[in-house]
Amino acid sequence: YHRGPDDNGVYADKENRLGLAFQRLSILDLSVHAKQPMISKSMDWIIVFNGEIYNYLQLKKTLSDNSILWKTRSDTEVVLESIAKYGFVKAISMMDGMFAIAAYNFKDKALWLARDKFGEKPIYYGKDKKNNFFFSSDLKALMASKYFHKKINYNNSSEYLRYGYVPDPLSILENTNKLNPGKILKYDFHKKMQVIEYWNTYLEFSKIREKPFKGTYDSAKEELIFKIENATNSRLASDVPVGAFLSGGIDSSNLVLSLREQGIDIDTFSIGFEDESKNEAQYASEISRNLKTNHNEKILNDNDCINIIPDIVKFFDEPFSDPSQIPTFLLSRFARKKIKVAISGDGADELFGGYPRYKNTSKLWSSLKKLPKFLQRNIELYPYFLSDSKFKFVKSLGKKIRKIG
Repeated sequence: YHRGPDDNGVYADKENRLGLAFQRLSILDLSVHAKQPMISKSMDWIIVFNGEIYNYLQLKKTLSDNSILWKTRSDTEVVLESIAKYGFVKAISMMDGMFAIAAYNFKDKALWLARDKFGEKPIYYGKDKKNNFFFSSDLKALMASKYFHKKINYNNSSEYLRYGYVPDPLSILENTNKLNPGKILKYDFHKKMQVIEYWNTYLEFSKIREKPFKGTYDSAKEELIFKIENATNSRLASDVPVGAFLSGGIDSSNLVLSLREQGIDIDTFSIGFEDESKNEAQYASEISRNLKTNHNEKILNDNDCINIIPDIVKFFDEPFSDPSQIPTFLLSRFARKKIKVAISGDGADELFGGYPRYKNTSKLWSSLKKLPKFLQRNIELYPYFLSDSKFKFVKSLGKKIRKIG
C-alpha cells in the first residue's frame, strides 16, 4: 500500500490455482484502462509488472506495424503484447528498463518471472508451508500469508554481516530466494522450475573489452555526451511531474546538465545538514544557479535523521547497512510533496570515479606496474585466488610498496 497507492487489482483463478495482486503507482496512462493485472488481447497471457520500460515506444511502433489496436498508453500493455507476440524470453531480452515482471500463460499453464539486467527491482520467490509457489517484488506482501515461513536464515545472515546486505540469490529468510539480475524463472503446472539467463553483465563487459573504443579523446567525449542524453531523455516518459535529485557531484550534475542542454526544464531537489562538516548542499546550489533550475533544498539536523530510522526499517524488506539510506529516504520524502518521479545519478560513481578510493587505487596501480607481471596478476585476483602463503607474501610486498611510495 505504501507504493502509492493510485490503484490496485486482484485476479483469482481456481481452475489454474493462480492468484495475482497488484498495487499500482501510476506513471504512464493514469486511467483505469491501464489497471493491473492485465490480460492480453489473445487472452493467452496475464501480467503484473512493477517498473518502467524505457524503450516501450520503439517496441510499440514495431507491434503497431502488426495491426495491434491499443486500449492504453501504458508500457504495461506493450510488455504484455510483446510477450504474446514474441514469447516470454525473446520479449524480455528486447526490453530496456527496470522491472520485476510476472506473466502467466493459460495455454501452457506456466508462470514466468523476469528481473531487469542490473537488478533495480527485486523478485522474491519460494515455496510456503503448503508447498505453494509464491513470488513478490515486496517481501512484506508475502509475510501477510499465514503459510509463509517467517524464519531468519542464519547462514545467510552471515553474508549480511560480511557485505552489509544479503546478496542474490540469497535472502534473509528461509525457503525464500531472490531472482538474480538478468534472469528469467519458469514454473510450470508440474511444479518444475527452470532458470534462464538472458543477460550476463560480466560477459557483456568482456565482449566490450575485446573491442575497445578506437576514436580520439574528443570523439569519445561526444559519444559519452550522446549516451547520457539518450539515457536521460528515455527516462522522462511520464504523465506525472518528474524531477531530479541533485547532489552537486559529477553524476547528478552531468545528468541535469544534459537535460538543460536538451532544453528540458526540470525541478531539482537536494538536502543539506546543519553540521557544516557533512553539508554538501552548497555544491548542489552552485550547480543549480549555473544551470538555472528550479531548485528545492531542505536543511536537516541530527534529530531529523534519528527520528526517521523506525520508518526506514519498515520500508526495507531485508537488513541493509548503507548509511546513505537515511538521507536518500529524507530526500525522497521531501521531493514527493512536489513530484512523483525522480531521476538521479545513483550508480554513476563507479563509472566516473566519484569516490576518493578510485583516485587512490589509480596511484597504487601505477606503483604496482613496476612489479613483475605474475605478481600483478596475483594481486589483481586477491582475495579469491590467493593461497595463504601467496597472500602473506603479497601482503608484505604491499607494505613495502606503501613505504616506497
